[in-house]
Amino acid sequence: MALLILPAMSGCIFDGDGDDGWDPDEFSASDLNAPQVNTDLVPDRPTLPDSSGNTQEVGYSYALEWSFSNNMIYEKYGSTLQLGIENAGDTDIFITEFGFIPSWEDDGYFRDCAVEVPSESTADLGLLSFDGPSRSGDSYYWIQLSMMVKNPKGDWVDMGRLDLDKEDREYVDVEPLLNMETENSVEVNTEQYYDKINSKVSFTDRSVLKTARSAASSYSGEYSIGQVISIFEYIQEEISYVSDPSGEANYWASCDETLEVGAGDCEDQAILFSSMVGAIGGTTRMVLTNDHAFATLYIGDQDHADDVVEALRNYYGTDLNIFYFRDDLGCWLIADTLSFFYLGNLPLGGEPTSATGSGWAWGFPDASELIFIDVIPQ
Repeated sequence: MALLILPAMSGCIFDGDGDDGWDPDEFSASDLNAPQVNTDLVPDRPTLPDSSGNTQEVGYSYALEWSFSNNMIYEKYGSTLQLGIENAGDTDIFITEFGFIPSWEDDGYFRDCAVEVPSESTADLGLLSFDGPSRSGDSYYWIQLSMMVKNPKGDWVDMGRLDLDKEDREYVDVEPLLNMETENSVEVNTEQYYDKINSKVSFTDRSVLKTARSAASSYSGEYSIGQVISIFEYIQEEISYVSDPSGEANYWASCDETLEVGAGDCEDQAILFSSMVGAIGGTTRMVLTNDHAFATLYIGDQDHADDVVEALRNYYGTDLNIFYFRDDLGCWLIADTLSFFYLGNLPLGGEPTSATGSGWAWGFPDASELIFIDVIPQ
């Protein structure tokens, strides 16, 4: 799949010294720090076990659970599948590969994996990106596994790719691409939100520093994209989504408060992400729409952004669609912890619109404007 970007947005960097006297601090090139690209981002995988034994000696039982990015499959653009499995049998299984077999593709889409699933346990098998059909409308697909099963003697038996059954196919309504007649308008560092956000962010709060360093410790050394992935996944896994307290609409929590409570809404999680990334040396902006907020991460100029995109695809093990904004200072990776599955995915409310020469255009159909705020704690 092609690299995905939003065309350069005019107005993302501007002189904030307006007629009203509002003159906020804004990013200059010297303020920005792009993450280094790790050479060890591909996760370690278990070695495939040696297989022996007869397939007639084993039985197995499992259930699959999956979802699609944005809960949709779009024409042409496709989607990303996240697949999980429950081993409901009394013997261990080992998944070596899984595939998405749509009616519009003869060969389907496959990816290797190496996930052992003990009896009566569950496991995440990973992500798989795929293209959509040429037209929207009713369609269907299968999900196919390749697996090994442990027999009563303790030997692994290679079952290969499991057969597809017509009764197992799943039906889906493929969505048309969004037709946006007008682009979203853009404002930057507005007085209404600049102070409100930056008063809630802290790079030096003790709880933020401790949590950020602990989350990033899987990737030692200088500030890197691996450390950012770890922070992103920490927030997705450890910080629950909760709406604002009753009677306090649009309450924004500080970063340390969100950590203490272990929960927050979109603004709270974006503030926490920006704080934790800033605590390890990174640079972020927050983006506000009519009904959502999310963070973006500075990833350098186009060449460095290309390296970051490749590293993310290596980490997640599939040819993901990666999204970022671009302006005069460089590229800003989408980092919406409430979006689907992975760092760099479309933010909530964002939808693909059309293929371009360099990827896909996209936008927010339900947002009249986007407000970008430089994260510079006060």
